[in-house]
Amino acid sequence: MIWEIFSYELNFEGTEIIIAGFDKKHHYGSLYSFNIYFNHNGNLIIRDVESIVNCEEAFIRVYAMNEEAYAFITDVSSDFEEYVKRTLKTVNNNIIQNIEWFLKSKQIKNVHEILEILKNELLIGEINLNRHIENFKLDIIQDTSNCCEYLPRQLLCDFADSLIKLTALKQKLSLDLETVSSESDIALITKT
Repeated sequence: MIWEIFSYELNFEGTEIIIAGFDKKHHYGSLYSFNIYFNHNGNLIIRDVESIVNCEEAFIRVYAMNEEAYAFITDVSSDFEEYVKRTLKTVNNNIIQNIEWFLKSKQIKNVHEILEILKNELLIGEINLNRHIENFKLDIIQDTSNCCEYLPRQLLCDFADSLIKLTALKQKLSLDLETVSSESDIALITKT
């Protein structure tokens, strides 16, 4: 029955299952998540995604369609981020081609060595850009997580509900497969 209902969607992207809560051994919450996929024979494939045990720090973890939520929290749209990265790659390739043409037209020796140095320098620039973007997002998520630690419980639930509704609205306005309905229930898990 599960195969009949979910095989089309799960065959490609899978679905993530999250188990979160407290146990008697630890004072702080724990989280375990894994992905379930179907292969073409209808067999389940399970892969670990994340495991956090006795987490003493506040953290925000968005599941399912998380692009809108992370863009909201970090002020960085993943579409824009990918556009910038693609543009940088295109510009770098154009620079390499233009310099290669110039060096060959002037019959300069060691063209390949010069191009390798140039490619390495541009690659280092791309890597640094990616690292700066990731660090920027992580810093903002950490700041938001630290603030969430002190928010009243109802406000935390309202915040989570807003992120879900934001995702649902985005899916309704796009051609993406809707994975979030307009109705949602928020569960706040506490030890007390």
